Amino acid sequence: MADRRNEEPLSSGYPLSADHVAVVVLQHGSHGHASDFDNVRRQLECAWRSTTGLSCWPLEIWATSKIEGSSTDLGLVTCGNTLAAELGTALRDIAIRYPSATMHLCCVAHSFGGLLIRHALAVLDKSGDLD
Repeated sequence: MADRRNEEPLSSGYPLSADHVAVVVLQHGSHGHASDFDNVRRQLECAWRSTTGLSCWPLEIWATSKIEGSSTDLGLVTCGNTLAAELGTALRDIAIRYPSATMHLCCVAHSFGGLLIRHALAVLDKSGDLD
């Protein structure tokens, strides 16, 4: 299956002055891969395009490739900190692309991925990166 993580977001056709931008973070569980969510990604993109009221918002779907496979064996703190660093960078990049937009963050995770997301969000909140 093709790696779709670096494709243009659905927002690529929208003006960068959008009032809102939706950011969906996908995080797999232990020993998983970002591609585990490929079907979720495709369905979300399709539904987003066809939903009145949402289709006018840019949609950014993000997943990291830094924590995949056996690298999840490094544990919650190590993997969570890695995720926080990667996600923080991604959120800052999105904020630069949409400087006047309100960012809406939605996290979808499976199993250990849920723990990783919670850890990463706590780290980002403590550092002020979610303000």
